[in-house]
Amino acid sequence: MTIDTENMEQIRVKSGIHYRQADISVRADGDGGTNTYEFDFSSEVPVDGRWMWVEDQERYVYGTEVLLHGKANVDLSFIGSGRAPFLRDHNWTRQAGVIEGVELDESRKVLRVNNLKFSRSQDGQDLQGDIDDGIRKNVSVGYIIEEVVEAEPPQRDTPGVYHVTKWKPYEVSSVSIPADEGVGFRQRSDDMHFETVVFRSKQQSNNNKEEEREMVPENNNTGDRGNQNPATNQPEILVAERETDFDSILGVAKLNAKRFPDGLDLANEAVAKGEKFASFIPRYMEALKEESERQATVKLDLSKNEKTRFSLLSVVRQMSEGVTADNIKGFEKEVSDEYIKSRGYEPQHGGFVVPYEAIPLKRAAIISTTTGAGAVEEIHSGEVIEFLRDEATITRAGARMISGLVGKFDMARIGVGTSAYWVDEVAESGSDITTSAMDIDLLQFTPNTLGVDQALTRRMLNQTSLDVEAIVRQDMFAELADAIDLAGLAGTGASNQPTGIMYTSGVNTEEIATEATPAWSDIVNMETAVAEDKALKGSLAYVAHPTAIGNMKQTLKASGVPGFIAEDGQTNGYTLFSTSNALKGAVKSIIFGNFNELMIGMWGGIELVVNPYLYAKKGITVLTAFQDIDVQLRHPVSFCYNTVA
Repeated sequence: MTIDTENMEQIRVKSGIHYRQADISVRADGDGGTNTYEFDFSSEVPVDGRWMWVEDQERYVYGTEVLLHGKANVDLSFIGSGRAPFLRDHNWTRQAGVIEGVELDESRKVLRVNNLKFSRSQDGQDLQGDIDDGIRKNVSVGYIIEEVVEAEPPQRDTPGVYHVTKWKPYEVSSVSIPADEGVGFRQRSDDMHFETVVFRSKQQSNNNKEEEREMVPENNNTGDRGNQNPATNQPEILVAERETDFDSILGVAKLNAKRFPDGLDLANEAVAKGEKFASFIPRYMEALKEESERQATVKLDLSKNEKTRFSLLSVVRQMSEGVTADNIKGFEKEVSDEYIKSRGYEPQHGGFVVPYEAIPLKRAAIISTTTGAGAVEEIHSGEVIEFLRDEATITRAGARMISGLVGKFDMARIGVGTSAYWVDEVAESGSDITTSAMDIDLLQFTPNTLGVDQALTRRMLNQTSLDVEAIVRQDMFAELADAIDLAGLAGTGASNQPTGIMYTSGVNTEEIATEATPAWSDIVNMETAVAEDKALKGSLAYVAHPTAIGNMKQTLKASGVPGFIAEDGQTNGYTLFSTSNALKGAVKSIIFGNFNELMIGMWGGIELVVNPYLYAKKGITVLTAFQDIDVQLRHPVSFCYNTVA
């Protein structure tokens, strides 16, 4: 059916890659013959649901999609080139084969794969075996929509019908879970945006720029599409009455989309129904609270014996022998899979994810002063986060760790100083309460990947001793703690580093005459600078380079006055912490402030990647542990560091 688009409105939107499901069949060519893999991967069967994702508005369009299958409709330039990939679960980094033959059957209105070649890689061979054995029966096509025409406007009891008149398939995947049958297909942007031309009825546009029209989603429970006007048979398109409602509803959902993706669905439905922001926000916040509480309580709940049973070395041994992260065997794989499922976390580096909860760390605490043969040591098990807090200088000074993050994370912050005022309560005056001009913005956490390398000998990998395991674990996390220290104090914000205290704009500075040799007045002036910004509260402390502390211990506060600048682990009445990471460039520095205002975000668990080849001739395997981290200061004026004249 050809639709006249001359009298239709044309708009251009950004969209992502879409997916549809199909079934795969295997045909044996005979005894001893090779298998042939043939399947239709698209057709003109109409599919209802939320079908097109508008990337630049982060919302779905609801309706019925029909993929037209004429020569003028389907761009086969890539899918039919012999280079199109056959993937595992739409993962572009996991190509399992290549599509060597595609046929457009215009009589049946279908696209068909008639020649599929599997890779000789482990992924390819494993996937081919599962398909041959009938274990994986579902395939899904990834395609982009270049042009779509509204064939039927939405009616009272039916969605609109949209003919996709130009589209381009890019890949086909074997999938374990097909797209939701109620939706028919899925969409994912993956930061890949494509322009889609949409032709729609002019009656859906409104020249009043104060309104934004939206197609109405079906209510899952009632089938109703919102309150319709019984006095007219014309389709009614509900609107968000003011642009501010539209923007505010979608804006708040986008803000929390990473940790609360279902909030986008709530927002899309609210906008489609023309809901006011004031009525939307209470139920949205309640749903967000429930999701946050659910995520906060998700734990693996491993027993002490199970934590002891979890072996990093077992994972490393298998990976050093060429076993991929997806194919690790044993208890460790069960724990990792459960963590990934419960947290919604996906490996970012193709490695094996190790949950913090699965890594007990041994600590020795002497509980007897007896020497020689009578000495007794008690070994305690500690969580990784607690270990890092104890090891990193900035966390001992009061910096706060936020672990288990997924996606980007935002935290609202209010300026240190807000205005206060007195209110005239005389009724006759009619004066209104003046809203305080609060300085509010967002503290945005973005993951920066930290890698920690360890060299393990072949003999170490062959050990099953818990003591060897403990050494590997503690060495890894001691390095991680040191890197967190450096990031928090002196991360430059460049070369994939977070931005630490001494490189954050707005932090106070105090100039001293000689590097690492402060005068008593310099130490006091650092405190004064923070106090003048109304920030002298919380976990206040000094953190300094060991050279500076050594000089402070030998320098009198003033000539002829007893007492050194640093004594008994303190200076100026505050705790003094020592770390060689207190360096800005090559300058040995001193920092003062409320370290509660230093926030450390940590994503997921530890991700392990093994390289047994780099030093293979020496029998050494390199273990790299990846951890995503960010550092943010809630209020930069809560800190002061020294510069040198």
